[in-house]
Amino acid sequence: DIIRLAWLRDADGLLITASKSPNKNFRMWFVSNTKNEATALTKDSESYFSISLDNESKMIVSTQVKPNFQLEIFQTENPSAAPQVLVNAMSANFAPNGKLFYSSAMSGNDEIWSIQPDGTERKQLTNNSADETSPVVSSDNNSIFFASNQTGQVHVWRMNFDGTNQMQITQKEGGFPL
Repeated sequence: DIIRLAWLRDADGLLITASKSPNKNFRMWFVSNTKNEATALTKDSESYFSISLDNESKMIVSTQVKPNFQLEIFQTENPSAAPQVLVNAMSANFAPNGKLFYSSAMSGNDEIWSIQPDGTERKQLTNNSADETSPVVSSDNNSIFFASNQTGQVHVWRMNFDGTNQMQITQKEGGFPL
């Protein structure tokens, strides 16, 4: 998944910003013309977007993406009032019973969590090396549907309200729950 590229002056290869997996951080890579391989130049947990070289290919400039995703609660009677910030989160949904389910990378990769709207009872529901995002709760409060790349591709998965009994739903085509 390549975002940007920059050719080296000596035509020995190029530099790219790219991700090897869906929903993973974008790193800077050197792609060799002669060795037919790519080598990661950055290995930190940040993502890099643009990339450019000076005329002599001695300096690289890149923008580092640092998202500040927060789960914020607004009151409908006064939406212009300052929101209550609960946690860092990528996506969130209310369950029919009022509980919140969200995805967050607090543990190093995206996982599904639950929390009460007052900030209490925070619980991590998934915990593995895959990324799990986009939780959607069923209308009966029994199931949570979410996107996961546990198999190497993003698919829709289902789990019980407490995080148990995780099961892949989509088989041939991946996707995100709506």
